[in-house]
Amino acid sequence: MKILLIGATGMIGSRITAETLSRGHEITAATRSGSPDALPEHPELTIIALDATEAEKVHPGR
Repeated sequence: MKILLIGATGMIGSRITAETLSRGHEITAATRSGSPDALPEHPELTIIALDATEAEKVHPGR
């Protein structure tokens, strides 16, 4: 399953990231800074910068 996780470096988001990776899912982790230092390296993990308050970036074409 492919998952977009907004807030992936927060307290709950980091736990969800770890759990879903352990279950073999592919995750795109959205963080405000896009910094890869906040999350562990994993072949199924892609880190992007995304501000959830910018509606056009969260849902393009809307």
